[in-house]
Amino acid sequence: MSSEKILIKEIDAEEDFKECVKIQQELIQLNEVGIVPAYLLKLIGENGGLTLGCYLNEKLLGFNFSFSAYSNKEGYYLFSDTMGFYRAYQRKSLGYLVKQVQFQLALEKGAGKVIWTYDPLLGPNANINIRKVGGIVHHYEMDKYSDVTYSKGVSIPADRFILDWQIKSKRVQSRILDDHIHGSLLPESFQKVFASRTIPVIYHSSHQKIHFEFREITDLYFLPEEPVVLIEIPYEFQEIKEKIPELAFDWRIKTRRLFQFYLNTHHYKVIDFYQLEENDEMRNFYVLAKLPLEQILESDI
Repeated sequence: MSSEKILIKEIDAEEDFKECVKIQQELIQLNEVGIVPAYLLKLIGENGGLTLGCYLNEKLLGFNFSFSAYSNKEGYYLFSDTMGFYRAYQRKSLGYLVKQVQFQLALEKGAGKVIWTYDPLLGPNANINIRKVGGIVHHYEMDKYSDVTYSKGVSIPADRFILDWQIKSKRVQSRILDDHIHGSLLPESFQKVFASRTIPVIYHSSHQKIHFEFREITDLYFLPEEPVVLIEIPYEFQEIKEKIPELAFDWRIKTRRLFQFYLNTHHYKVIDFYQLEENDEMRNFYVLAKLPLEQILESDI
């Protein structure tokens, strides 16, 4: 898909607000937390927020909305909530294009930052939110939304990262304005201190008579004196939820322990996200560092 044909703009047509509802209805992950009605999406855009549409030849492919927020410390900012695309247009880097426009419009509105939440086990989201646009995470929140029950009666807690996108910082501006995005593969020179050990395991489906190979966590390591640690997440968490929900639950609970320990208790920050190729297998890793926020924001680490 040619990016030249894509247009990101604020939604203003009634039929497009209604189309946003249809997009939400198609996407299971949006149905999990509730559908935002068309009238509310319109009001958000008219009252200090942003409701953005992603168009291809005037056809709405996806949307993102942000409502206005305020804190005594930082004043006016935006809270970016739902972003969704029709399935046929997912994983085509459209989310990054939306974030680029959101960056410009948020600055024009006078916002100093944008925050949002996302599932820390979703690698494609992490790739955009951390690596591409330069967001930082310093808090992990348990049970942000209602648990979702999958097959076999397995309920998976809806934990979330709270992502802080400081749009006036050198870190963010170098990635958005100068296109200074780190490579997707972890540099060979990087000191690899892992906070967990994982192994590939074969899972069999008695109904379909097929098998799946996924990784599972066998050991957790709590290393509060290390300046930098890597925390692995699944490469295909959505697929695991659908096929082996008890494994998805295990990933949630074990990574929850790690993220709470490093982020909430020992004040590490998620500063980057990489994919590591090993024996023809792709694996996802967060990079966590114990550094002052100001140093991270102004040095584009």
